[in-house]
Amino acid sequence: MNRRLLRVLSIFFTVVMILASTVRAEQLVKDVKAATGTTKVTGIFPFRKVSSTNTNKAVSNTEFYLYKIAYEKGTKNYSSAAANLKKGTIKWGQLKAWKRSISQQDGSVCFTTLEPDTYYVIKENAIAGQPYQLTPASKSAVIGTSYNKKNKSVTAKVIKGNGILVNSYGSWIWKDTPTKVMVYMRSSSGALLKGAKLVIINSAGTTIDSWVSGDSGHTIVEKLNLGEAYKVMQINQLQGYETAPSVIFTVRQGNGNGQKITLTARKTGGTIIEIESIKASGNKITLTWRKTTDNVTGYEISYSTSKDFSSGVKTIEIEDRNSTSVTIKNLKNKTRYYVRIRMYTKTSGSDYDYYTYGPWSEVKNVTTE
Repeated sequence: MNRRLLRVLSIFFTVVMILASTVRAEQLVKDVKAATGTTKVTGIFPFRKVSSTNTNKAVSNTEFYLYKIAYEKGTKNYSSAAANLKKGTIKWGQLKAWKRSISQQDGSVCFTTLEPDTYYVIKENAIAGQPYQLTPASKSAVIGTSYNKKNKSVTAKVIKGNGILVNSYGSWIWKDTPTKVMVYMRSSSGALLKGAKLVIINSAGTTIDSWVSGDSGHTIVEKLNLGEAYKVMQINQLQGYETAPSVIFTVRQGNGNGQKITLTARKTGGTIIEIESIKASGNKITLTWRKTTDNVTGYEISYSTSKDFSSGVKTIEIEDRNSTSVTIKNLKNKTRYYVRIRMYTKTSGSDYDYYTYGPWSEVKNVTTE
């Protein structure tokens, strides 16, 4: 190898070493600047919006905004800024709108190119047509981003999540507040009534929920859509009470504690039907009564071998309001039967038939032959 070639190779390797040293130096400068916050090094903060009652259920089409929190002048204390935002020391005027994101079909939301700072994440709206609402508890959270020297990247963490923005299996989820409506069945005096069959239907007439009233109200969670109208109605009648009028209501924004709906049933005030006679012939009973002058649809007759009608009760519906007698056949021989009668009014609605009953008559008894 001649001297000229050796000289060329020597110059080449020298240039390569200088360039390599320069690259390392520039990278070191960048790392130092990043660590001191003087160079823009950015990261991301992804999370999923899900139902708080079922974290596997994604919630889409909800708008989020990310605000940059202005730190306290002179202190550059971002954690303190987040704490003071909660206490009210930092006002909304000190926040700067920065980014916007909308949850996708799988509930995913992602804010990108985040510099080391402290941010306020706000759920800006609740979507009509979805069973979720915008409540103080589900509205906002504070996140912080910082430079990670080891990975030379910006990482994010939640400073204040309100129990809504939480870590689940290594990833962040935003648990949304579902709509909650509580329905109560009460008398006109305010007492809770048991045994009423109740249903809720939507504007299309589809039944959304049905139940029987008990010792407390019935709670409907994550079934009724925000901003939509529903009808709740009673489809049977409790003894001694009229059928409660239906209630139409619209699901509204709330504080998460639940929207309360009450159906009220008044005590019946109809005429007591008077049994005029009751006679047995073989295994048959013939019952006669005095026709009422009230505007009624017909009569209901109840009979049982139990004096207090606690078991074996059977009923007969007489649909002719002008009827004054009926024969009950195929009864047991030599058996005592207790019989009573009451009037009823039937009103046909678009969804259900409504029955209103008067009070029961005095109980009469007779023994078959």
